[in-house]
Amino acid sequence: MEHQHPSPKALGKRRAVFPSNDPLQHPALRVPSRSSALVSRYEAGFDFHCPLKGHTSCVNALSFSSHDGGQWLASGGDDKSVFLWRTSGNLSAEQPRGTYRGARSNIFTIDFTSDGMKLLSGGNDHMVLLHDIETGGTTSSSAHPPKDLWNHDAGVKRVCCHPQNPHLFLSAAEDGCIRSFDLRTDMGVVAILSEQAEFNDVAYNPLTPEVFAAADGFGRITLQDGRMAFAGSVDDSRVAKEVCVRQYATSLCEPIKKTGEWPPPTTGDEASFRANIGSFDSASLAFDSSGTYLCATITRYLPTLFDVSDEFPIATFTTDLDRSVETLPRGYSNTCTTKHGSFGGTLQDGLYYTAGSDDFRAYVWSVPPLHVLKDRRYYSGSSKPQKTERGNYIAFTKLTEEPEDEERYSVPTQVFEPSAVLQGHRSIVNTALFHPTLPLIFTSGVEKVIFAHSGSPFNPDTQSERTLFQPRERRGRGLPDPEETGSTTEDLGVLEYFDHLLIKDEERWLKVREGSTVFPTTLEDSDDEDDDSDLEDFFMENVLGLVPVDSDELDSDELEALESSEDEEDVEHDENVE
Repeated sequence: MEHQHPSPKALGKRRAVFPSNDPLQHPALRVPSRSSALVSRYEAGFDFHCPLKGHTSCVNALSFSSHDGGQWLASGGDDKSVFLWRTSGNLSAEQPRGTYRGARSNIFTIDFTSDGMKLLSGGNDHMVLLHDIETGGTTSSSAHPPKDLWNHDAGVKRVCCHPQNPHLFLSAAEDGCIRSFDLRTDMGVVAILSEQAEFNDVAYNPLTPEVFAAADGFGRITLQDGRMAFAGSVDDSRVAKEVCVRQYATSLCEPIKKTGEWPPPTTGDEASFRANIGSFDSASLAFDSSGTYLCATITRYLPTLFDVSDEFPIATFTTDLDRSVETLPRGYSNTCTTKHGSFGGTLQDGLYYTAGSDDFRAYVWSVPPLHVLKDRRYYSGSSKPQKTERGNYIAFTKLTEEPEDEERYSVPTQVFEPSAVLQGHRSIVNTALFHPTLPLIFTSGVEKVIFAHSGSPFNPDTQSERTLFQPRERRGRGLPDPEETGSTTEDLGVLEYFDHLLIKDEERWLKVREGSTVFPTTLEDSDDEDDDSDLEDFFMENVLGLVPVDSDELDSDELEALESSEDEEDVEHDENVE
């Protein structure tokens, strides 16, 4: 069957319309009206899943077109390709409708321009690529190159297109720069915002795009006004932390001991919190559709929810630890890879947040009303603190040089019960993305497959659940090149490699969840001296399929046969080279 390239002019303008409802009522107690069908489908769950196959390696990034209500899904990953999928048809039979190439290394991020005419991507090759959707995509192996490209000095972690103007976009990179682009100019780059740490993410506020949020490698999350942040020129960049409108509290405070007293004391022998013990990477950011909420996916901790106008967090999303489960991890965890979450629904009819997890699942939480979350959190500056009913009492404070900020902290409300658990994956889930107008969630991660999740059944799926491998000690060299494998079938070696990382981190993650300690910020802080050698040993057999042989254990006949086979392989290799 010949694939037809999508034309944005031919796509409809259908959008979901959400009626007004009581915003003060908890979503779990609300009876949806007939016209709020999308939210009612969220409440029905996402028990069914359908795979989308086309990639030959990990799928790192997903994005929907916005001008047409999300008819098109773009995906990109370690195979250096961006695929385009139609979301409004029969997903069980869906194949990529377009292929966009040009990246020289792993793709980390993709986004559509607001008019749906162009597609931007960025990744490990330090480049931002611009693809024309109508002319730049093809299903053949000789895909057209990108229309334009721009270089950072390090890997590009995020490209974010302006929600209203198709000519504007931002890019955030590991070189410590956020660059502002205008496609109507000759150079493209019009201004730069800098920092002494790498930038992990940048996101426009969807309703007031003059404002954007940024997350850096020091754990800082800042709210920026573009009119101030980009007031300088390309050659005269400003520093993010110096010009920000607001810096959010992201430094965690470890509980020393629980005294039973509330509010917990902060000084003296009975102090319950030790301030500024460390900040973890704020790996990704997501605004809700109204621009009221900002959720940060924090590596080695929990998705953390902020009211945009409040510098202290109001909630964290988590799950109860299920001790009856023998496999690891037990419930939501985020220790191994970069996670990207998203919001679905509206404040009026019910707001939801979804995020992927190390336990091969993605979770969906119903977001309680703002006043409920603020009433239930503890804030050191509030007059009537409310005790958290359950939780580990880990608090947040600001990472700042101001002495008075060290005495202010917040214990956010913990939202424990997910409204849905998304199954189907057989390894870590990195990205979970709500469809903007359909009752669907798309997820991707370590595997080569993307999953669509729905409350209605797709065609039967043959994927089965999988438990963690117990890796053996072998010597290896690294992950396979997706260009060499070139297959869409499951690679068990890659799954085993990430299983190994999960097993290493599980004990420390449980301690964080139970409030007894906080993770070291890097794997190098582990006490296991043999971790590196174990990981090397593990690679060869489980990732590359190679088993090292100790020649001292072989008899003379076996040793002669081994040397003979190696000579034959060398001859064959030389012939192939010639």
